[in-house]
Amino acid sequence: MAEEQIARTFNMRFPRDAVSDPLIYNVGQTFKVVTIIRAATIQDKDCMMALELRGAAEEIEKAVEYFKHHRVEVEALENE
Repeated sequence: MAEEQIARTFNMRFPRDAVSDPLIYNVGQTFKVVTIIRAATIQDKDCMMALELRGAAEEIEKAVEYFKHHRVEVEALENE
């Protein structure tokens, strides 16, 4: 039986030196999640983004840990 697919949205703050790294692409290739950028702002020192991840809860958690490992601050938002 396939795992239930869910959607979770996160506010993320990327450090400036990681803005040009393909972190979102890598997450989509490494884990069974779909990434959807809901909003993004790039400023002098960092990048803020609202990112939706869709997939099994376990895969979403692995993706979040990947981002944290790469110094991205991750805050979960409530989904509708």
